[in-house]
Amino acid sequence: MAASRRRFGALPEGVALAASFALILALDYWNGPYFSLQILYLMPIAVAAWRLGRGAAYACALLAGTAFVLVDVDPLLHGTHLYLLAWKAVTSIGVFAIVAELVSRHRLAIDRLEALASTDPLTGLPTRRVFLQALDGELARAARFGHPLSVAFIDLDDFKKINDSLGHAAGDHVLRATGAVLRNHFRGEDVVARIGGDEFAVLLLECDADEARRLALRALEGTARALRAEGSTVTCSVGLLTCREPRGVGAVAMLARADALMYSVKRAAKSAVRHEIWPAAEEAIGPRRKRPPSDLAEARGGAPVRLRLEATPASRHQRRA
Repeated sequence: MAASRRRFGALPEGVALAASFALILALDYWNGPYFSLQILYLMPIAVAAWRLGRGAAYACALLAGTAFVLVDVDPLLHGTHLYLLAWKAVTSIGVFAIVAELVSRHRLAIDRLEALASTDPLTGLPTRRVFLQALDGELARAARFGHPLSVAFIDLDDFKKINDSLGHAAGDHVLRATGAVLRNHFRGEDVVARIGGDEFAVLLLECDADEARRLALRALEGTARALRAEGSTVTCSVGLLTCREPRGVGAVAMLARADALMYSVKRAAKSAVRHEIWPAAEEAIGPRRKRPPSDLAEARGGAPVRLRLEATPASRHQRRA
C-alpha cells in the first residue's frame, strides 16, 4: 500500500523536486559564498526520501551536494582554496546522505507498522480493522446503488483441542491452511479477513442470498475436506448474514449479528451454516430434518461433511458464552 502510494504521482513529485532544487540553487548563487543556505537543500531531500524512497533520496543528496559546491565555483576558477571546496563537497554530501538515510529508515519503519496493523502475520489476511473499514465503505456504496451484500462469520470448531493436544505449531498450521482455503473458495473481489484467534470473516460484495449461501457451503465443504486431508478433525461453524437493504446498517452491528448467528450454530450442532436475511426478513431454509445422502459431501477417507442450513430468529442477539 505504501509503495503504491509513493509510486502514484511520482512524476509530478519529481518535477516539483527539480523545480525546488532549481529555486534553491538560484537563491544560493544569488546570495553568494558568504551566507550558507545549506539547510534549504535538506527539504527536497527529506521529501524525496519520504515520498520516493531511499534511491531517489540519495540521488537528491548527491545533486544537492554538488549544487551546493558549484555556487562557490569562482575560487576554483582562480586556483585558490581548492581544499576548502573539497572539504565543503565531502561534508555537504555526507550530511545530505545522512538525512536521506534517516528519513528513509523512518518511512520504512512506518510502512512496516502499517503492514502489521493491516495484515495478519500468520495467514497474510487483512485484520479486523481493515475488514470493518472495507465493510463500512461497501455498506455506503450498497446503500447508494441498492446492491445487496453478505457477511460470513466463520469459527473453527474444537480448535482449542488442537492447541492443547498437538501444540501451537499445529494450531498455526491449521489457521494458515484455513486462510488459504477460504481465499480459494470465495471470489477474488471478496474480502477474507482473520478477525482474531480462530475466527475469520468474509465480505461478499454485491452478493445476494442465493449466491452467498452457495459460496458459504462451498467454503465449509472445502475447508473440512482440506483439513481432513491433513489429518485434522477441525470443522467450521458459519454465521451468514445477507443485507438486502443496507441503508442505516452499521458495519459493527452487521458483523456482530453474523457472529451471533455463528454461535447459534456452535450451540446447536457445529459444522453448519446458519443464514439470515437482515434487516428485511429472515430467510426460512426449512425445518431441521435429516438430510438425504445426496446432501452429504464426502471428504477424503469417506467421512461425511455436514452442510446443514438452519434458520434462526432475528429478534435477539445471542451473546458469546
